[in-house]
Amino acid sequence: MQKEPLPPTEKYPETDCECYGHSSRCSFIDFLNVVTCVSCKHNTRGQHCQHCRLGFYRNVSAELEDENVCIQCNCNQHGSEHERCNETGDCVCRPGATGTKCDECLLGYHWRQGCQLRRHAPAVRFLTHVWVLSGACQHGTVRTSVL
Repeated sequence: MQKEPLPPTEKYPETDCECYGHSSRCSFIDFLNVVTCVSCKHNTRGQHCQHCRLGFYRNVSAELEDENVCIQCNCNQHGSEHERCNETGDCVCRPGATGTKCDECLLGYHWRQGCQLRRHAPAVRFLTHVWVLSGACQHGTVRTSVL
């Protein structure tokens, strides 16, 4: 059972309440015999406010004590599966979407509140030359031209 936040005492010294500056309050949890931070700020969470909240990822260039330690994922709500991202800030894209924030479409898709498969998409042609007959045969030869 979690109790109300405790002030530092001999039994619960302030050093047990290490929250990296993201909280100044801790609580002792009897059955786990641990002290945990309460009300972590700056989009942090965890026993010592050492993790980022869902929808945020760790700013590797910031110290753990920095207010900007967690950066919002900003996943595109139409292109991504959810608002969470991985530890580098890349979002999980829905089918047809691409990009770190899932805000672009793959070839053959177009954007319409997310990436939609193009209907009647023109075929991609890889022809380098098209030969067309340009006249009648004269003495066994055919005149052709390149378009």
